[in-house]
Amino acid sequence: MRSGTTSKEPKISFHPKFTYAIFGDDEIIPGYKKLDINVDFRAHDLLATKIVTGWEKKIEPKDATWAELMDVEPKIMAFLPPKGV
Repeated sequence: MRSGTTSKEPKISFHPKFTYAIFGDDEIIPGYKKLDINVDFRAHDLLATKIVTGWEKKIEPKDATWAELMDVEPKIMAFLPPKGV
């Protein structure tokens, strides 16, 4: 949210249809129940200022069919411009 705005103003949400470039052809992020990813961007140059992830539950690999829990934040950061650009 921009400084000087009120909490009554809605935040803008984006729900991408295709994420295979980041998360693979299956577009699956294994290991999380109800994963929520928020990427905040600065209004004046659209550089990402922070990524916040949250989930209801982590599912450990030993309980599933996949090998390891995906670390989501570095995957997303690899597709964003570096800070200080």
